[in-house]
Amino acid sequence: MTAASAGVVSLTPKNFKQVVDGSKDVLVKFYAPWCGHCKNMAEDYEKLAAGFGHAKDIVIAEVNADDHRDLGTKFGIQGFPTLKFFPKGGDVKTPEDYTKGRDLESLSDFVREKTGIAPLIKKPASYVTALDYAKFKDVALDESKFVLVEFYAPWCGHCKTLAPIYEQLSQVFQNDDNVVIANYDASDDSKIKGEYPIQGFPTLLAFPAGKDVEHI
Repeated sequence: MTAASAGVVSLTPKNFKQVVDGSKDVLVKFYAPWCGHCKNMAEDYEKLAAGFGHAKDIVIAEVNADDHRDLGTKFGIQGFPTLKFFPKGGDVKTPEDYTKGRDLESLSDFVREKTGIAPLIKKPASYVTALDYAKFKDVALDESKFVLVEFYAPWCGHCKTLAPIYEQLSQVFQNDDNVVIANYDASDDSKIKGEYPIQGFPTLLAFPAGKDVEHI
């Protein structure tokens, strides 16, 4: 086995059966080097592998299905990236499809749910206030504060590009009680989309302090 980067195991027709043999839990990402979505999730996938590096019976792997098309065809891969989970003790011919988000949190939650093992992932301190529909009005419509809200989707590449910059912005205002830097996962939230002009991701709206002030 050879690690592609940060613990991600690179699979080829030569070592696939050796690694995916039913003796371990294996998550496999089938990707193509030219795929933009694959590039967007590459860093999080590397962090996922590092986070489960302490678990001997868990393998985070990937297949370049553009170079090794026979492997992709064998498992019915029709688009990139496609992730398959091969459970320990299961039939390696019929893996489970991974259908959740491509972000680190979603991937980690999935592997933890399937294996019962928690990842060792260090999360940097964040000063971004996470909102949902229940919290939104109390925070965003607080007349005493200026509130900037990023409406995002976990799978959005532009949102991932913005994320570290947005974190830096939150750090700048961390000690200012009159400013709130917030975000809202609006990917599947029809309620908030129906109330505000969210037609793509990321969408940023500013809610200035003051009574009956329109958002910007």
